[in-house]
Amino acid sequence: MDTLEKLDEIKFGQKHEIVAELLWKAAEKSDSAYGSSITLPLVATSCFDSKAVPPISLCSYFSRISKYTHCSSSSFLLAFIYIDRILSHNPRLCLRKLNIHR
Repeated sequence: MDTLEKLDEIKFGQKHEIVAELLWKAAEKSDSAYGSSITLPLVATSCFDSKAVPPISLCSYFSRISKYTHCSSSSFLLAFIYIDRILSHNPRLCLRKLNIHR
């Protein structure tokens, strides 16, 4: 059984948790590598950066998006893949706790 078949067997809520955990870990890694200040010399700030980390967890945020937009779990997985590819092609962009919810 390959990875995609295994993911299909996981309940929808658990897929949210997996994607949220992967994104959160990526943001933590970036924050620890570059610091957590809003203006960073090596990382471009963007209109997506907030002034503070939102109080809602990423998993709860994904559940809310899913509830109101009816996105499938595949949409969240594909979004994660696209985000990863964009970040790998543009090292000045950075996924951080200040922009991960956006």
